[in-house]
This record gives sequence, structure tokens and C-alpha cells, in this order.
Amino acid sequence: MQQHGFVSDYDFEVICHRDTELILSFKGNEETLKSYPFAFELKVSFILNLNQLMVNFEVQNLSDNILSYSLGFHPAFNVEGDFEDYSLSIEPECEQLTKFEIVKNPFPYRSGLVKDLPFAGSTFDLNHHIFDEGLVILADKVDAVKLQGPSYAVGMDLSDFSHLCLWTKEDEELPFICLEPFFGLPDKIDEKQELANKEENDRLVVGQVKKYQCKLTFE
Repeated sequence: MQQHGFVSDYDFEVICHRDTELILSFKGNEETLKSYPFAFELKVSFILNLNQLMVNFEVQNLSDNILSYSLGFHPAFNVEGDFEDYSLSIEPECEQLTKFEIVKNPFPYRSGLVKDLPFAGSTFDLNHHIFDEGLVILADKVDAVKLQGPSYAVGMDLSDFSHLCLWTKEDEELPFICLEPFFGLPDKIDEKQELANKEENDRLVVGQVKKYQCKLTFE
């Protein structure tokens, strides 16, 4: 399986397409069974309501066994001008944010250590040095994050997800930042894990359906 899973490699079926709503569906198939031994359906919907975008996920276990899975997505936001003119605010507030130490090669594994971010508090100005070591997976439970810039702000409610990953391309000063809600952690390097017991995966019994929502508010 690739680093970010497999469903992004496939076309989804359009279930509903209106001016303010889009519902998509993807079901596991013979090809996905080669790397992921479960039958499932994933529905993703996008709903616009004034200045808000609701992104909904629905997972159904169609297999004969307990379904073990991780889920996340990868929205990127434009940061025109000076990167340092933008800030992030994390909720709940805390005195010190922490991150999982990442070993970048051959893939982004966890080392097993947790490190402090190089600043105090949960509101901070962006700078590219935060990403010198690559992606930043916050070890703390995050309920919401807000990106504030000179001309706009976007808030994200991600309380249905256990973690937030912050990413922009290291070693290049590019005008974007990704705020990625997800659950299911990368493996620790040199420690093989059985998929059924993979750390922080979610699990569904046969036939069960579970829903998740991420709400974006634009100002």
C-alpha cells in the first residue's frame, strides 16, 4: 500500500451533484483486495452553506471480518506573500504543543519519540523552519485549528479526528500549507504491525457504519 493509502488513486461514483452538494462513493474491488483485505464502502460528501464547507465521510464494513482502517484528507491553503504573516491557532489551548518525531527515509515512519515544538503555546506565527524536519504530526488531540492571514482566515473543526498533520514542502519556500485531519498513525520504524491491530486505527464490526465530519469556516 502506498504512503497515503489507495482510495485517492481511484475514480469515485457520483451519487448526488447539486449546486451546493456533492456526494461520492467508492467500494473496494478485486484490485484493492490485493493490498487491503477488506470489503467496504466509503462515501464522501461536500456541502456548502454560506461561508462554510462541510466535508463528511461515511465508512461501511461490507466484509466478513472486523474492518481496521485509517482515514484522513489533505486540504492545502494558499499563503500568498510572506509565510511569516500567517499564524495558526490550535484548540484546545495548551502551554506546549508536541509532535511525533519522524524518520523521513525510506518513508515517514515514527521514531517512537515525542518532541516539543520549538515554541510555547498553541498560537504561533508560521515559518519554514518549523518544517525543517519534514511533516509535523501533532501528538496532542486537536479539536480545531485556525489559519489567519492578512486578507483571510479559515477555521477547521476536526474533533471527529484524533490528529492534525501540518505540512509544506521542506527545503523550499512555497506559498501553501496543508492542514490534514486524520486518524491512524504511521508505524514505528523497524516494528512491523498487524493491520488488524494497527495503532490508532478505527474498527467496525460486520455491517457497521460510522460517520465523520470536518467543518471549514471561511472569513
